[in-house]
Amino acid sequence: MRKADTPFFVQAVIDTGCDICAVGHAGYVLGDADLTPQ
Repeated sequence: MRKADTPFFVQAVIDTGCDICAVGHAGYVLGDADLTPQ
């Protein structure tokens, strides 16, 4: 993923109803993910 794609990725995760937390400048942690085919 390119740096410019990060805001779109974060918004897409939020839109699925999944919790997302930044880990400093290293990355993200996803929680309670129900990643159905939709």
